[in-house]
Amino acid sequence: MERNDDRRYPFSVVTKLPPEQLGFTKVGWKTIIGLVIMYFMTFSTGQESVQRYFAAKNERTAVLGSIICGIIMALFAFVPAVLGLVALAEFPGIEANNAVATVALNLMPPVMAGFVMAAVVSATLSSGAGDLLGAATVFTKDIVEHHFGKSLTDAQLTKYSRLCVLFLGIIAIIISLVSKAIIPMLVFAFTMRSAGPFAAFLLGLTWKNATAGAGIWSIVLGSIAGVYWEFVGNPYGIMSIIFGSIVSLIVFVAVVFIERSMGKPPAPPAIPDDVKEV
Repeated sequence: MERNDDRRYPFSVVTKLPPEQLGFTKVGWKTIIGLVIMYFMTFSTGQESVQRYFAAKNERTAVLGSIICGIIMALFAFVPAVLGLVALAEFPGIEANNAVATVALNLMPPVMAGFVMAAVVSATLSSGAGDLLGAATVFTKDIVEHHFGKSLTDAQLTKYSRLCVLFLGIIAIIISLVSKAIIPMLVFAFTMRSAGPFAAFLLGLTWKNATAGAGIWSIVLGSIAGVYWEFVGNPYGIMSIIFGSIVSLIVFVAVVFIERSMGKPPAPPAIPDDVKEV
């Protein structure tokens, strides 16, 4: 990638970019609102967040940690955006996937570049570790143990979990190497993990009358709706994760009322009432 050699303003980003590129609403309010809702939903149901909530010392700690994390992430969100603008100004035509790394390696001192790249790797591994562990846990506990081997020992379950992490990790690496559109792939991944489970997770935790059938149907139909909306190109500018979550919410509420009217009992609470704060 060739660098912009305009010597009149060697480090001025503003003068090297068209005015519309610097607008806060360049992508449109509909997209901005959609992204805000998307991140709210995906971080509410994502494994890397949920694991930390349930591992917190008590409810107050979980709430305080969420607030501090939200403030830090809001401040940090400007960093990759600024680096992207610098990359576009100094290296016209650069691929979005290479922006941060290109700026770090070409425009920063070696030590600072090392910190930036280490931060990127750390953030990736932090989220990836939680997601892989969550997928492996679902596979070993909810599928293998529940349906095929209730007599398996903890050592055997741990072995299956490790093999699952290895297998899924290899698949994730292959996808990342093959895919040229990381951001669209990431948005689709958010859709798959949140569009269906969003209503089941939040309402399942907070609504005492929620039923198991409502959770299952909302996850299945919400996920299908999200994939379909993505396949048809997000009509009307509505993101697939939002459409899928709306379907998931409607299905969850409808099934709860239907099953409760049929006399089916509510699902057991995810957090027992007798659990006390430490």
